[in-house]
Amino acid sequence: TGNAGTSEEAEISAKIGGDIYQLKGEIGDSVKQGQVLARIDDTRYSLAREKAGLGVTSAQISLEQQKTDLARFKALYEQHAISSKEYEAALNSYKMTEISLRSAQADLRSADVNLRDTAVVSPIAGLISARKVNAGESVNPGTPLFTIVDLSRVSITTGIAEADVNQLMPGMSVQVTFDSLGAQVFEGTITHISPVQDQAKLYPVKILVDNPQGLIKAGMFANGAIALSEGVEGLAVPKEAVLHDQGKDYVFIVSGEKAVRKEVTVGLGDDRLFQVKTGLNAGDAVIIVGHEKLKDGAFVKVAK
Repeated sequence: TGNAGTSEEAEISAKIGGDIYQLKGEIGDSVKQGQVLARIDDTRYSLAREKAGLGVTSAQISLEQQKTDLARFKALYEQHAISSKEYEAALNSYKMTEISLRSAQADLRSADVNLRDTAVVSPIAGLISARKVNAGESVNPGTPLFTIVDLSRVSITTGIAEADVNQLMPGMSVQVTFDSLGAQVFEGTITHISPVQDQAKLYPVKILVDNPQGLIKAGMFANGAIALSEGVEGLAVPKEAVLHDQGKDYVFIVSGEKAVRKEVTVGLGDDRLFQVKTGLNAGDAVIIVGHEKLKDGAFVKVAK
């Protein structure tokens, strides 16, 4: 059992200060990643960007003039018409103007960022669960504005007893029902199993449940059923044969003199074996020792 939670949540805060002059989202609205939710008055930021652009132009003109002057001073110095001190002064002036240009360019980039941040956008797709400002309000950097939650999949964390935890593994299916949704059954998948007990002496297990119709709301009480010990006909492999990579399960089998990686779908398990639903055929020789560092296609020798 457990309560449904969001699979992803984003707290959106103002990155710059100013007055909110446009709001484009209400609680419960569906939003896309990158969608504009609000706009902050950009008048002063537009002016700051224009000023920064003029600063870059001015610094570029100054640098071109300094470059011309430096070439002239260098020619005079090589002709011994001026002292080394005068030439070094011209060189230092050129270098200082280069620094001024880089500083002006940095100011322009900063102004561009500030102007861009007048548009408040959602970093994820989901639903607006909270709106914390109104149009016309003044905000500062860090002021909370919106909370966005992704409920296209819901997360359920439950506790599994010590006697049962080793019979579970990521990727196993869970039949989930919700008290408020009657007898409707949702398909869940175990994604994480904690190796450490919580205060209740249970091992936290995270289950993700698809919620395409949005029927499951955050906080709903869930009941999950995981079959651990019923007899199942079909293929089975030792638990140690199954490896995991980027959310997928796989084993190595021997084909000729080579190790071949085979992705599998596992089902029920006990303390020794996992049911294999797909990916293997009866009679496949599964490698169970020394396979952790094997690569697909590696030559192997079967010990007899």
